[in-house]
Amino acid sequence: MKKKISLIVTALFCLSLFISPVYAATKDELQQQKDDASAKKEAAQYQVDMTQNTIEGIQTEISKANAEIDRINGQISTLDGQINDLTANLERTTAELEAAEEKQAKQEEELKERVRVMYMYGNEGYMQVLFSATDFADFIAKADMMKSIVQADKDCATALEKTRAEVEEKKETIETNKAQVEQAKADQETALQSQQSVKAQKDELLAKNQQVVQQYQAEVNKQDEILKQADAELAVIAQQEAEALAAQRAQEEAEREQAAQNGSGGSGSDADSGSSGGGNVVVSSGFMWPLPGNYTITSWFGYRPASDTNGIGSTNHGGMDIAASTGTPIHAPAGGYVTKASWYGGYGNCIMVAMDNGDTLLFGHLSGYNVSYGQRVNQGDIIGYVGSTGNSTGPHLHLSYFANNVTPVDPWDYIYY
Repeated sequence: MKKKISLIVTALFCLSLFISPVYAATKDELQQQKDDASAKKEAAQYQVDMTQNTIEGIQTEISKANAEIDRINGQISTLDGQINDLTANLERTTAELEAAEEKQAKQEEELKERVRVMYMYGNEGYMQVLFSATDFADFIAKADMMKSIVQADKDCATALEKTRAEVEEKKETIETNKAQVEQAKADQETALQSQQSVKAQKDELLAKNQQVVQQYQAEVNKQDEILKQADAELAVIAQQEAEALAAQRAQEEAEREQAAQNGSGGSGSDADSGSSGGGNVVVSSGFMWPLPGNYTITSWFGYRPASDTNGIGSTNHGGMDIAASTGTPIHAPAGGYVTKASWYGGYGNCIMVAMDNGDTLLFGHLSGYNVSYGQRVNQGDIIGYVGSTGNSTGPHLHLSYFANNVTPVDPWDYIYY
């Protein structure tokens, strides 16, 4: 049965060997797609932001143009009211002038008639009136009466002429005022047309910029979709790689079981070949101490005062720190696969090992690596070297233990001496 399982696992592992290189190339292509899409999205978003700023400026100018149009329309409305008032006044004045002229014409006709009669009868009529007087007093009275009539005609003619002249002057003034108001209205209408033209241009410019925003926003959305698609494909690849790695682990485990079965029937001459720990002891928990000969713990798991780290480390310490000089070899406390061998924030140069028991170890602040990502390590193998990279106050090894690859727990519960 074990042999059958071994054959199946071997087949899966071989299949993963064929698949993995294709995925690696695909990952590179997808990452390049993401880089290109991110750059294009950033450029398009920049254009969206800049064009939006332009649109805001145009909208401000349109608001000003609308306010000016409203103001001019108000002026035109006021001028229309003035024109209506002046027109009504002009109509009344024209009627007054026509009445005065008609009255003046009538009086002139009456004067002409009297003059005509006097001309026809000469001085006889005038003299007849005078000599019809009964006495001297009556003569004087009739003479004064005749004089008054002539003077009255003269005064009436003068008054009518004055009235006609005043009305004529009033009419001319009203016509002048009306002409001025009409010119002012014409000027305002010209200004209104100018503002409406400006607004039309701004409206057209606004529409063009809004179209530009839509185009660039569409590009942003397009690149977002490309990024999402690439992330989805990368997630699939990561899952497939994890499955391939699991198959590889199962294959190696099957090989170890097979080797153990084969070795159990031998002479036992290979009993000392299993560990490269340099004499390091495997404790009851099944782990080895990572720094043989170095046993000083400078910081334990859990709370620690900020003064212990000079303010550069966390007060909630997620591991334990073991003092050692720079370059001291670090041994793998247990077997597993390297899931990280690179810089990791405050941990500096960092190695993470996913152990065969399903938990993960983290080694921080290293000066160098002796393993790479995806590599299988066995208990006691040298994986790296003590250093002081990242947030560190001096050379030491930071060791963290993650149960189920997630929860940090006290490493001392598992790894001790």
